Amino acid sequence: MAAVAAELGEENVMEIGPLMGSEDVGALTDAIDVPLVSWFVGGFEGEDFGDNPANHTPQFGPVMEPTLTTGVHAALAGLLHYVGR
Repeated sequence: MAAVAAELGEENVMEIGPLMGSEDVGALTDAIDVPLVSWFVGGFEGEDFGDNPANHTPQFGPVMEPTLTTGVHAALAGLLHYVGR
């Protein structure tokens, strides 16, 4: 979290805590003993996030930029921190 906040700015990063999900990728990462992180990257304009369609629905269509660039920067910051760079 600290590495991503340093890259994107502290005001642009928040921790939301555990959520229920149905993704089975966690079983795969457990089986090969590698860490897993799941991030939510904001991809919609406006303050009311509750009105935005969820992923895996036909209505999901985040704003391409800056969502894509922000996600790449966040992932790279986390990866570089993990490998010690």
